[in-house]
Amino acid sequence: MNTLWIRAFLEAAEHKSLSKASEKLNLTQPALSKQIRNLEQWLGVELFRRSALGVELTEEGVRFRERIRPVLSEIESIRDDLRKMRKNSPIRLGALPSLATHYLPSKLTELKRQGIHVDMKVLSSTDEIVAQLQNGVLDAGIGQKSDTFPKSFRVDDLFSEPFYAIVPDTHRLHGRKSVALADLKEEALILYPHPCDVRTIVADAYRKNGWNPVIAMEIPFGESIPGFVAAGAGISILPEIMAGHLPHASLKAIPIEPQGITRTICLMTPHRATGKKLLRVF
Repeated sequence: MNTLWIRAFLEAAEHKSLSKASEKLNLTQPALSKQIRNLEQWLGVELFRRSALGVELTEEGVRFRERIRPVLSEIESIRDDLRKMRKNSPIRLGALPSLATHYLPSKLTELKRQGIHVDMKVLSSTDEIVAQLQNGVLDAGIGQKSDTFPKSFRVDDLFSEPFYAIVPDTHRLHGRKSVALADLKEEALILYPHPCDVRTIVADAYRKNGWNPVIAMEIPFGESIPGFVAAGAGISILPEIMAGHLPHASLKAIPIEPQGITRTICLMTPHRATGKKLLRVF
């Protein structure tokens, strides 16, 4: 259970309306509904009766509201005290694995030179980064841009990048200058496991075309994927930031054209001042 679930519940209970509660919290209505569903699933009870006219608390919802209000107030008071203590502490930054490996080292080194200290935490998906930003575990994050971010976040695009097919020198496509996604639909793929963003992007691109990706292997460590491709275990589809740093001379990164796969990487933070500070270098 996290405090965003509780705040979503309390605002919906107060206004008897999901749309009004979402406006109050600067969330989309689907995002707010998801927070409430998460809370109901965690508690194992239904908190609201839903109708065309709005929402009303169930008996369990009334009891939960009575008990949780003082608890939330105390938690937020503790959080505020701790934030005052760590005012001059390092910025807690969440990042996807590929960005932590290939994008951030030079950026964080420059920030440190400027006297800005960052503690980096590597997470496998942007959803995890967003959740930890909402819970106050992180101060900022770098991940894949989405239109479902909380409206209260400051979001700055950093760069967009295409994906490439990664094949060994023995593969039938090795001599090609580019490939279509259709050329890869029956290839055995070596990918990150779910819920990694790279895996999700590739799987979604396949399914949009009515195909199911053939997953040969799931490798949780991105730096290990090229080794398995070089060994002939399958091919991979990776973003440019990884495709540009292949450790094996026998591998080739082939552009996927036309209608390839792309992603936009962004900096996100609930704190505008933090975003402004990081953007000096990012």
